[in-house]
Amino acid sequence: MTTRNNVPRGDQEGGLGTTLKRWLNAYIVNVFATVIDATTYKQGGVTKGFITDHHELAGLSDDDHSQYHNDSRGDARYPPLSKGVTNGDSHDHAGGDGAQVDHGGLAGLADDDHSQYLNTSRHDTTTRHTLGTVVPHDDHGALSGLGDDDHTQYIRHILATAANDFLVASGSGVFVKKTLAETLTILGDASTTTHGLLLAATAPAAGLLNVPGITNGETVYTMKPMFDSTNPANLGTAGPGSQIISARRDHVHAMPALDTLVSPTDIITLNASTTLHGLLLKAVAPASGLLNVVGIGNGETIYSMKAMFDTTNPAREGTAAPGTLLIAARRDHVHPTVIALARLDALVTTTSTTAANITGLSVSVAANETIQFECYLNNGNNGTTGNKFAVNFPSGGTLMCHFEGSTSGVTAMTQSKVTAAATLTTEIYHTLATQVGRATLMGTFKNGSTAGTLQIQFAAVTSGTVTINAGSYLKVIRMSSATAF
Repeated sequence: MTTRNNVPRGDQEGGLGTTLKRWLNAYIVNVFATVIDATTYKQGGVTKGFITDHHELAGLSDDDHSQYHNDSRGDARYPPLSKGVTNGDSHDHAGGDGAQVDHGGLAGLADDDHSQYLNTSRHDTTTRHTLGTVVPHDDHGALSGLGDDDHTQYIRHILATAANDFLVASGSGVFVKKTLAETLTILGDASTTTHGLLLAATAPAAGLLNVPGITNGETVYTMKPMFDSTNPANLGTAGPGSQIISARRDHVHAMPALDTLVSPTDIITLNASTTLHGLLLKAVAPASGLLNVVGIGNGETIYSMKAMFDTTNPAREGTAAPGTLLIAARRDHVHPTVIALARLDALVTTTSTTAANITGLSVSVAANETIQFECYLNNGNNGTTGNKFAVNFPSGGTLMCHFEGSTSGVTAMTQSKVTAAATLTTEIYHTLATQVGRATLMGTFKNGSTAGTLQIQFAAVTSGTVTINAGSYLKVIRMSSATAF
């Protein structure tokens, strides 16, 4: 009997379905109707036909046959198409009728169920591989015997047994191990016949320097001293030298005595000149306060002693000029003052009726010097006879000046011309007792050949005491040159 999903089919003639259908028809007819013939019956006065096909039955979607598997009872007993089998291995019923199962979904795929095929154990056998050891054919590193000396065309690492070992060819295609010391012996030091190693160094004493070198007649390098501690020779006749030791860059030759260099017959002939280098001339000491130096002037051919300073006073200020003297000015020299000022800080008096010096109102005058002066006299008298004034100066000088001042009143003025030395004015000044008057003096003076002093003087006319008060002054302008009056 044909089955579907292990359930007996009831839709074929002669099967369970046909028997059941006939039984049902007979039951229905017997209970509910009167059979007319094999195909019809009458029920309730109505003639009807028997149901001859299962699908004509009503309630076909009802679950009237619990002895059969529907989806829920089938899924409970058998794995559905969308799930795995009972032990969890998923598989696929290909073909649509449930008869085909995908091999990849079967359980036990890792089992050795096909002994006709080679697996790893049946493949990896010594009888199947002639190498004697079963290895993959694509990995050289997996081969056995890699430590064997099978490749004689290569040099093995095992030849080196210590640090700094060397491999040295001992013949064609043959290498042997040599230590560092043995290799250095083979290489040898450089010489006149072959290239080679630099010899071992030898350190010298402090302050010296050794270098590898080779001299005439030698065949190999040796350590040579580049310097030594011998003092350089004294200056002498020029020569190339014969030592093979260098001179230090900062060496110093001994200073020889002059007479070891030359043998002069007349030392003067060896002095430096405009034509030859030579000796410095013998020194000559000057007088105290002066200084001699070695120099040479225009037109001279040899050095001579020159006075750097003298005792001449510096010139007065004047028109700028470079000067012509070949004598230097001392650093602390002083030029004559162009403007000289003498001022009284205290009262000065006199009762003399002849010209007397006003102490403090004077100025020195050099020989042949020309000055311009101005004098202010704040004067008084205890009487009414008045005062007179004068100017004294060195003989040979020329004076031109005028006095001007008050007389009988502070506003009454008079003036006098003075040209002679120590000569009182003809005019009388300040005849007011107990009152202060003023007198001014302006002029120029050209001195002669005798240096001296320009002095302002005063006198009483007949009696009384003449006073020159503090604050009175004499101002002088020194002129560099002057013309005659």
